[in-house]
Amino acid sequence: MKYLTFLLLALFLIFNLEAQQPPDGQEVDTLKTDVEKENKFKFFGLTQFNFNQAYFENWVSGGENSMTGLFSVDYNINYLGEKGWVWDNNLMLSIGTTYLSGNAFFRKADDRIEINSVLSKKVNTYWNYSAYFNFKTQMLPGYRYFKKDGEDQKEKISRILSPTIIQLGLGWYYKEGDRAWFNVAPLAARGIFVSKDYTQNLSPGEKYFGVERGASSIVSMGA
Repeated sequence: MKYLTFLLLALFLIFNLEAQQPPDGQEVDTLKTDVEKENKFKFFGLTQFNFNQAYFENWVSGGENSMTGLFSVDYNINYLGEKGWVWDNNLMLSIGTTYLSGNAFFRKADDRIEINSVLSKKVNTYWNYSAYFNFKTQMLPGYRYFKKDGEDQKEKISRILSPTIIQLGLGWYYKEGDRAWFNVAPLAARGIFVSKDYTQNLSPGEKYFGVERGASSIVSMGA
């Protein structure tokens, strides 16, 4: 019984090995195929962190002590597919804060999340039919700073996803390498989306990032 089992197992393995062999005259370079698949995607970008400090003591010309920290990410993911399809994506994220001596609060120096995506079909070497998408918002609350009775005060005027700006468009895309490109979109739409918390108490005629009182969005069409 053991020999019969061994024989059946051996025949099974031999059959599978034969089935995996390519036909005569045809060689399959699996390593090359995998590399070609991987090379369809290109991933590159830059991450930065900057810190600056200024300190003044008994300085004749005067000046304010300050500290500023900035963190930013700028990355690209590009795809080159079959039959001339190209998909280019860019993610930009930046956040920063600054402090001036004498102020009660740290203040934002930068705050942005932005995504750009362009899907295109090649027409010739440089020109493509294209559809693009742009998304832009912020990560942290925004404040209006003011003084009241001689003391620093702040009022919250924005937050994450309020506002959010989304743009869509159809048109033509020109690209020459990874650094020179632009998009032309005769047919486009733009929407601004906000929280009603910031529009319900607006004065008549007043707008919040272009959005009218009591509304939560505004959409416009055009080139």
